[in-house]
Amino acid sequence: MKIIPVNKEIVTLMLKESKTAKESGLETGGFLFGKLDRAKRTVLYATGPGPEAVRTPTFFEPDYGFSALEFTRLKKDNNFLKFVGIWHLHSVEGLSGGDIETLKRLDKSYPGFLSLVVSNNSMKIRAFCIEEGEVVERKLTLVKEKKSCLNFDRTQKLIKPSSLNKKAILSMGAGSGSSVATPYLARAGIREIALADPEKLEPTNLVRHLGTVGEIFEYKVDIIGKELKEIDPDIQLTLIREKLKEETAVKFKELFAKSDLILGSSGNISANRLTNEICLELKKPVVYAGVYQKAMGGFSFLSTGKENDPCFNCIFDYTSHGIDETNIEQEKAAKRYGFSVEELAEEQGLFIDISYVALLQAKMALLALLEGEEHQLAPLPGNFVSWNSRNMKTTWATIQKRKDCPVCNVEAYFASLESEVTK
Repeated sequence: MKIIPVNKEIVTLMLKESKTAKESGLETGGFLFGKLDRAKRTVLYATGPGPEAVRTPTFFEPDYGFSALEFTRLKKDNNFLKFVGIWHLHSVEGLSGGDIETLKRLDKSYPGFLSLVVSNNSMKIRAFCIEEGEVVERKLTLVKEKKSCLNFDRTQKLIKPSSLNKKAILSMGAGSGSSVATPYLARAGIREIALADPEKLEPTNLVRHLGTVGEIFEYKVDIIGKELKEIDPDIQLTLIREKLKEETAVKFKELFAKSDLILGSSGNISANRLTNEICLELKKPVVYAGVYQKAMGGFSFLSTGKENDPCFNCIFDYTSHGIDETNIEQEKAAKRYGFSVEELAEEQGLFIDISYVALLQAKMALLALLEGEEHQLAPLPGNFVSWNSRNMKTTWATIQKRKDCPVCNVEAYFASLESEVTK
């Protein structure tokens, strides 16, 4: 018999509601919410009947408005939440003919739909669903509370766990690279991670992003968040399902301020521009990463935020391109790479090759976070590394601050302009 994990609080709620209803001689019930994670159905929340429910000794209809509000409230912090079933008190230990018809009808819209029945006599809870057109019973088991069991015995001689477990990072972007880099950083001992990305996992993303078929159309930050919780249940997560732009910069700035390091993983020039400017203002280190055409290579670059160190614009000079997100500028960007806009959006690249770059970003971020801490890792050979997937080689360089950078060296920049004008 297949097992359905159920949250302990759900069992407590159903039994409490059922005992109260039994004393009053009325039926009761509610809705079940949970998650579908890699083909496994877990029941996490349940509602009661609601204040406007219709209840008689032989009939029950829940308060749909109340249940909808509860679902909306719960989904704010649990975006993965799905409608997975219903529960109700019943005079017999099983389903009535009407219950079976309802279950079959709902199973067509919600495959695997559950019906939990509480016996009015024994208070025993039984679970039923439809399989190959027939009603089958499923065994219930309580969801075990997960606790962190990370053991650093095999890494603590290299890095002291105390050096990282109070660090906080923010990943700007939750795409392919972030889905590789952040789990590695969690395994290294970072206990607080924020992820920001407005996109959902599309079918075309599946070949180069963390996630499964059952997670398609979920937000990427939620998918990575679930993975991080599986690694360390005690990890503190902040999931932001919106985009960094001029209108949201103030809100994001608060997240930057709380973070010890930023991962520039968006691959978007507008977002990287704002990330660069905010990090310079707050003097926050940021590690950018990106891949080249067809993922034939990529780069990772550490900008420390310190006065004498280079910023993102020192290398990529986005101020000279003025790239934004309009169609006209997308066409210009596409032409620079030799693509149409459609081809640029569908640019090829193996997850294996993207992952190499993400690992470089993660290692660079780790070493940046360990600055000033005692550890046995080799120091960074430079602040910029380029990876070539054709010859499987990395090239390190130390990029200097540009004397005429209009972002991190404004006075020198205007001085150079004045010099040009007076020539």
